[in-house]
Formats: sequence, structure tokens, C-alpha cells
Amino acid sequence: MSGIPSSDVARLACGLACLALSNARADEIVMEGSSKLSGRVTAMSENGGVQIESPMAAEPLSLRPGVVKRVVFTDSKDAPLPGSTRLKLVNGDVVPCELKSLDAQNLLVSTSFSGDLKIPRPIIAAMDLGIHEEKVLYNGPAGLEGWTNDKWRAVESRFSCSGSGKLSRSFDLPDQYSLRFTLSWRGNPNFQTTFGDIPDSDSALMSRYAFQFNNGGIELRRLGGSRTSTTLIQLSKDRTPDSFPNSRMNVEIRVDRTQNVLVLLIDGVVEGRRADPIKEPPAGGGLTFSANAGADTEVTLTNLRVLTWDADGDRHRTEERGDSGSDTLILAEGDRYSGNLEAIRAGADGKAVLSFKSPVLEQPMNIPARKVSTVFFKDPAKNDNASTAPFILRLQGGGSFQVDACSFSGTQIDIRHSKLGTLSLKRSAVASIEQAGGTNESRE
Repeated sequence: MSGIPSSDVARLACGLACLALSNARADEIVMEGSSKLSGRVTAMSENGGVQIESPMAAEPLSLRPGVVKRVVFTDSKDAPLPGSTRLKLVNGDVVPCELKSLDAQNLLVSTSFSGDLKIPRPIIAAMDLGIHEEKVLYNGPAGLEGWTNDKWRAVESRFSCSGSGKLSRSFDLPDQYSLRFTLSWRGNPNFQTTFGDIPDSDSALMSRYAFQFNNGGIELRRLGGSRTSTTLIQLSKDRTPDSFPNSRMNVEIRVDRTQNVLVLLIDGVVEGRRADPIKEPPAGGGLTFSANAGADTEVTLTNLRVLTWDADGDRHRTEERGDSGSDTLILAEGDRYSGNLEAIRAGADGKAVLSFKSPVLEQPMNIPARKVSTVFFKDPAKNDNASTAPFILRLQGGGSFQVDACSFSGTQIDIRHSKLGTLSLKRSAVASIEQAGGTNESRE
């Protein structure tokens, strides 16, 4: 980040300071050259320097201006769930929300991270509807009841194992599901979780998936039904145990058995999306955690969750917008109409209804939002929609804002947005803040 104006560096320091949390939570600070620290941002100097409290040092550390490029919030247990609609703004921002009303000037939406937002219609590019809310199938740990256990311990809100041991349980999983957990360790871990297992089957012959973490890095594998093993995603560089300065990482694995696709996220970053080369996906609902190391090594699981996953909502919509001189409405079944989205209002059941006027129809159509896939809005008046905001703030569960500045106050973050003004966000909803254009990593 050398050569960045001091004003931009100061704003980055402000962005980092706004991520400061209580003593119970830690930020992961990513610096130039992929160096990392964990700690709590406590102060910034006038020239843009950042001060943090770190478990690595007895005294607060002062980081030189310009050395920090990203801060990741690592504890997402209390993050609010996203809404059923993703609103896309002309500058590329994505707002997860629920629809409330629309007139000729503004769209009113409700959000789990900032309450109601009034968004000017000219800055809306499109909205994707029908994104299903995640349902929590398991939220733990909450004791060992229901688990088959060998040498694991349940202490307060975590599972731990010193040396070697196995912990397993069977779930009734849908065709699309997500497995999330925070893994931390002491020593030299050799950790594996398998999923899609069929309980009480011969493990050597079982069709299932495996996530492996050890000195070789991270690997997601497909275990076939005839003692075969295929690597789906392999991460070795900067993904070994000693590359995580706080000896902790957030893992999320998404499985779509209808499309035979898996997605791996580490600390909120999409590290790979791969198709299963075997035609028939693992049909089981078994989940097993295995520790395979010496007695001087301990692994710990927290924030363990099994959820439903809406793979359709996660995939990028591929429809072309069509005539940019009018609004375009696409139904879930694929029918397409050009015209004008005149209004959104609450129907008799309290759910959103879209009123759309097409020149080929005599009367406007009143369509429940649940039957609509995508709406492309008429191109706004000619102006420069390219954002020059110095930071990107990313939300837990998807969504992002390009941010000019921010400040931290208790459990809230106040951001200044070039098109929406000042917004107050719940701190628990924020996943990370980073220098705009400062990373090439793929993200949700």
C-alpha cells in the first residue's frame, strides 16, 4: 500500500478502528506481504497509524501507517441472517433485505443489519428475489447428548480433544446444506471431518466427503465407494497451521446434492467451488470429527452449525437484462416482461406484491414476490456510477457496501456511503473491511 495518500491511510485506520470489539472478541489483521496478526484495534494516530492489543505482546503494538490492508471479524455466531431479496445498486453494492414498498421515487426495504432503508430508485440496478432464509438444523455445542464420542470433551460452548479421538452424529440433511464451525488448536493438529456418511457402514467403502487440515495445508476430498479418493480443493500455500497467527480459522462447507457441487470458505473467503466427479453424491447425513495427533496437541470446535443452504440464491443470475430503456421482470418459471415496475405493496397475507405494467397487457399485473425471480431496473440517467470509495465493508452471510468512512460506537458501526448517506449497522453483521482493490481473493 505504499504510495497511498495519507488521507486514505487515515480513513483505513478509521475503518480498522471501527472494527474494534469487546475483550471477548478478536480481529485478524492482514498486512502487506500476507503477514497476519490477531488482536483488538484500540487506537489510531493522526497520521494513520494503528494500535492493537495482541496476545503476542505484553504491551499494545503500534503499526506503521499503510501496512494494514484488511481486518477480518472472526466470530460470526451472532450474525443476523440475510433476507430473501438481494438488491444490487448501480455501483456494485449488494444489499440483502426484505421488500416493503416501492413508488416512483424510492424503494423501502427492511434489513436485519440496519432496520428500514429508503433507497432512491435511480441507484437500483436489479434485485434478485426468492432467496430462501437459512434454517438452523443444529446450533452447538451444547453437550455430548446425541453424539457418539471417543475421547472428545464438551466444555461450556465448545468440543475439545487432546491427542486422538472421534466424535460423530447423524443428521436428517436436505439436498442443499451448509456445515460451519470455528476450529482452533494448540500444537501440531491433524484434523479431519467427514460428512455425507452413512452411520454403521464400512468407512473404507463409504461414499462421503472429507475436510483435512494438517501440516500439508487444507484439502477437501471426495471419498468414493470403492476405496478411491479424489482431491476437490487443495490449499497448501499460507494455509498450514503456522500460517494462522491466532491458531484459529472459520470453516464453511456448502453442499448442493441436486447439482453435485461443493463450495469451501475459509474465514469468509470463497477458496473454491468444485463439481463432484462422481455422479451420485453421498446420500448420508452422518458427520464425524476426528483428531489424529499426539497428546501434546489439542483441537477445539466452537460455533458449530448445520444449516439449510439456498444454492439457487447463491448462484449468479445468468439472465440478460434485455431492453435497458425499460424495467424487465422475470418470473420464477422463466417468463419475461418489459415495461414498468409501478409499485410494491403488502398483499392480504402481508407479503410483498409487485405491480408491473407491460405494454402488451391492458392492465398491470399484480404478482406475489415469491413468484418473481429477477427485476432489472431501467437504466438511470447518465452519470458516473463507478465508485471511488476507499473501503469495502462485507456483511456476514453475503452483501457488501463501498464505504467512504466509518466510525465505531458500542455495538454499531456508522458508515458514510456516497449514495445512501450515513447508515448505522449492527457490528455483529460485519464480516470484514478492506482496502478497495487491495485483494484479488474471490468472495461471496
